[in-house]
Amino acid sequence: MLDLPKKYSSLYLAIFFSLLLFACLYRLHQPPLKFEEPRRAIVAIEMIETGNWIAPQINGAFYYNKPPLYNWYLGGFFLLFGTSEIVVRLASLVAFFIFGWSIYLVGSRYLSKTQAITSALMFMTVFQLLLQFTVIGEIDIFYSLIVFWQVCLIFLLFEKRQFWLLFTLSYLLTFVGLMTKGLPSLAFQAITLLTWFIYQKQFKKLFSLAHIVGIFVLLTGLGVYFFAYSYHNDPTEFLIRLLTESTQRTAISASIFQTLAYPLIFPLELVLITGPWTFMLLPLWSKQIRNRVFENKLLLFAGIFIVSNLLIYAISPGTKTRYLFMFIPFFLWLSVGVWNIAGELGLWETYRRYWAKFFWGILLIGGVGLSIVPWFPEVRLYPVDIVWAILCPGSLFLIAYFYKRRESSELQLLLLSIIIIRIAFDIYVLPQREISTKNNEPKEAIQALGISHDLDFYTIGQLIEQQVPMTNLIVAQKHYQWPPFAFSYYYYQKFKQPLTLTDKLTKGKQYLCHAHELPSGAKILSEYFMDEFGVKLVLFEW
Repeated sequence: MLDLPKKYSSLYLAIFFSLLLFACLYRLHQPPLKFEEPRRAIVAIEMIETGNWIAPQINGAFYYNKPPLYNWYLGGFFLLFGTSEIVVRLASLVAFFIFGWSIYLVGSRYLSKTQAITSALMFMTVFQLLLQFTVIGEIDIFYSLIVFWQVCLIFLLFEKRQFWLLFTLSYLLTFVGLMTKGLPSLAFQAITLLTWFIYQKQFKKLFSLAHIVGIFVLLTGLGVYFFAYSYHNDPTEFLIRLLTESTQRTAISASIFQTLAYPLIFPLELVLITGPWTFMLLPLWSKQIRNRVFENKLLLFAGIFIVSNLLIYAISPGTKTRYLFMFIPFFLWLSVGVWNIAGELGLWETYRRYWAKFFWGILLIGGVGLSIVPWFPEVRLYPVDIVWAILCPGSLFLIAYFYKRRESSELQLLLLSIIIIRIAFDIYVLPQREISTKNNEPKEAIQALGISHDLDFYTIGQLIEQQVPMTNLIVAQKHYQWPPFAFSYYYYQKFKQPLTLTDKLTKGKQYLCHAHELPSGAKILSEYFMDEFGVKLVLFEW
């Protein structure tokens, strides 16, 4: 009935992590960078090229949307391993594995070793993480790891009554989070401290000298950074943009209808970030199970953290599932605790038996599906993948056989089967993305435009008036028509020089620009329309 195993053998863990590491690295270079990946990469690249690690830039213009810490982290990888696509994604993948280890490390203090391992393995097999966010180089796993340790330190050090360390270290990580993604870290700190200290009847501690010192650590860190930033640029625009970024997807910037309607679909977001393990939480509906679960201090903290901190997201219509990754470990700890106690008490047996049968059926369907896929004419397999095209469905059938006979833990087999599905994803999906015309547009644009040497990108920019969130203040900020970030990244990969914006023209020199900003009198040399981005780039001579 998908019961937790009594223990995990060293052989099983070696097989699991070997397959997982292979699955995550096998096609990490495919497809070309897209979405937010090239933006993160080009900011880090320009930090290295200019030596300015304080004020983020893109194409030589100041970039205000995100603080610099993730770019420092990514820049470190670039200095060690180069700036290829695989390195952009490797930085996020390393954070993913550290996250899994952290879940085990914290969980093992308050759960059994088996439960702690299970929660870590379940995290590494959450569909959205394994099939999407370990394939791309994004900020979200890294940031969620910072928040995870920020709130876990509040819990762990509270249990030891080490309040000076609690406030100092948690506010230090609040600073790290603010320097990574902005204001959400401040909300996590305030809400978690307030709710946990009130629940533990230690509200007065929030007015202690230790708390004041913790806040001082945060303010000192921010003060030092923005003082250094002021030597490169006026920090006012940066601060306003960070405030705007942090509030634009919340109830503050949404209509009343959107704010009221979003909580109705928000539970689906939670299913997405915990799938396929969401089903394990349902027995929490039982009062008997719930009482037993919350006897465990870690699970009690997990429940309070989830309920108190999720509220902001539940009323924010712009919430995306990747903003919720820091909640996944707490959901999984609860899931493992609930499922284990339901098994111990012999409750919800029909429900647990149903899910065991359901996943056996899924294994069979998956095996049949992966047996059929290679025969579709659209599917193109590399010769080296033919072996995996045979092994993947064969493995699922073999797992289904042992699963049915219950000769091994069903849950252990299910965890392995998800890794097999990821390997199949590597051999069938990622190569198709690589050969997609849209994914290759940035590379094709550089070639089709006939760019043969380093150029500047001409744009005049424009002043746009913008209201500062939660105030009546109107400010004018200069916005530039950047080329697509993927174009800038692959431009750098070819010429090893960042593409730089300019609003000045020199006679006889060649430039790139957007078609709508082409200056009158310019001699057009070539044009290319990038369908995915809806922009036309022009190479011209002045």
